[in-house]
Amino acid sequence: MHVLLTGATGRVGGHLARRLAAHGLRVTAVARRSESFDQPALPLPEGIECVAANLAGNLDALPSQVDAVVHTAGQSHANNVPAWVSVHDNVIATHNLFNYAMYAGARCFIFTSSLSVYGDVTVPVVDEATPCVDPMPYGLSKLLAERLLADGADTVPVLALRLPGVLGTGAYYPWVARVLRQILARETVAIFNPDSPFNNAVHVEDLGDFIAGILVQPPLTGFDVVTLGAAGTVLVREVPEIMAAAIGFHSSVRHISALRSSFIVSSERAMTYYGYAPRHTANLLRDFACESTALSKGF
Repeated sequence: MHVLLTGATGRVGGHLARRLAAHGLRVTAVARRSESFDQPALPLPEGIECVAANLAGNLDALPSQVDAVVHTAGQSHANNVPAWVSVHDNVIATHNLFNYAMYAGARCFIFTSSLSVYGDVTVPVVDEATPCVDPMPYGLSKLLAERLLADGADTVPVLALRLPGVLGTGAYYPWVARVLRQILARETVAIFNPDSPFNNAVHVEDLGDFIAGILVQPPLTGFDVVTLGAAGTVLVREVPEIMAAAIGFHSSVRHISALRSSFIVSSERAMTYYGYAPRHTANLLRDFACESTALSKGF
């Protein structure tokens, strides 16, 4: 199966490209600029074809035919960019890429969306039916991209993955990654809602295995969206404790009262209908801490 994967020189996209290739899929990796392939966030293995294209512009450089599109490219909310940049990179680019998928004969389109589409969450468990209330520009751009894909899903089936923080070697922006950096720097970690349950993360390997499984399953139909998180929960206060213990460090923690309640993520639909098999939250935290520490030591 020939898969076009966007955002391949980013950390999440780079991990996914490697994981899909390891599953025996033929991967064409897309980045905005050709020089990105010289210094990717994660080196791509040999055998992956690399193509440069501006998804919001001309897509003539992309292959004339593909079996599936996995769209991970986009503008991150972490960069605090203007709203028009989010629209350009997350909406217009997605619209253009979907039109390409139709003409290239793709059998499915997998879109990495975000839990940011929900905006102000006031429920303890988030799932696909949770209302989207006043999302910020980044979340709104992801939600609008989902709506555009849903409109065309009768021609190319679409599965949108609403993701929390994605962890793996080199992860930087998710809250768990920031906590680990503070532990390694022997700084005090500020914890909000310490006694609340937590599972708001996925390991990039679990995500890659999930996507690969979808691609080789019977074809998708229409449009669907799933929320993804880790299996099981730990308490928020346990997050730094688990990671620190895994790498032999001590964590200094300061508890802060929060004005907003926290929530966990239900993966029940993804597990039931699509075979999603995430690792337990505690194992995810241990694995991420050990992987990141080994990388920093050059192992």
